[in-house]
Amino acid sequence: FASKLNINTPAYRLITSIEQLAKIDKFPVILKTCRLGYDGKGQWILKNQNDIKHLVLDQDMEYIVEEWIDYDFEASTVLTRFASHTHVFEPMINTHIDGILATSHNLPMCSEQLISQMNSYSKLMASSLDYIGTMAIEWFVKGDQLYFNEMAPRPHNSGHMTLQTHRYSQFDLHVAAILGLSKLDNQRNYDGVMHNLLGQDLDVLENGLSDMREEVFSEVVLYGKKEKRINRKMGHLTLFAKDKQVLSTKLNHWRKKK
Repeated sequence: FASKLNINTPAYRLITSIEQLAKIDKFPVILKTCRLGYDGKGQWILKNQNDIKHLVLDQDMEYIVEEWIDYDFEASTVLTRFASHTHVFEPMINTHIDGILATSHNLPMCSEQLISQMNSYSKLMASSLDYIGTMAIEWFVKGDQLYFNEMAPRPHNSGHMTLQTHRYSQFDLHVAAILGLSKLDNQRNYDGVMHNLLGQDLDVLENGLSDMREEVFSEVVLYGKKEKRINRKMGHLTLFAKDKQVLSTKLNHWRKKK
């Protein structure tokens, strides 16, 4: 889909058998399922032919194999397309651990040129699908180059901080667009850092996060899941403030905790 719109992507090919996969001669690559993949599930980093030998493919699944992009960082564009216009939030900068989104923040990291390109491509993809509502598009950023990574046709984990940082969140706009409401005058009130809370993080939460919450506003959202499991998303913590430097310090502090 992205390739047909002349949007840059990692080189990829469809894989339907282990025999096709065994013919790969350039490594590293990433093998992905074409459906049912999330939070690192359905993805394998293959560094050499030996990694292929240990794989068992589901014959009912289709896969793609992608070239490895040694990117500088990942960004996501969260947007809401209405019938008459499209609202685009500022880029969310994402960090993953073991394939699971760990943190997202909206602190400045992208040049104006990159932001303009992300927004233009994202709007093109949404309009090409005649999509109405909120969606997210993930990008690999390497220098001044953009590579399309993945698309989520729904409100996205990386946009959760908009609940606190903006007048209207990604969820508000999603509902408004679906209901056919007119344009909402949205504005960004704070910079934000969102930390996903996994099963193993709840002990940190229960022991208190007073050191994280100093000098900033904070809000914890728990999803009401009954079973706590390792690497299961149980909720998220959002820190938000008008001081970018304070938030940047808190972001680095959280990474050390993790």
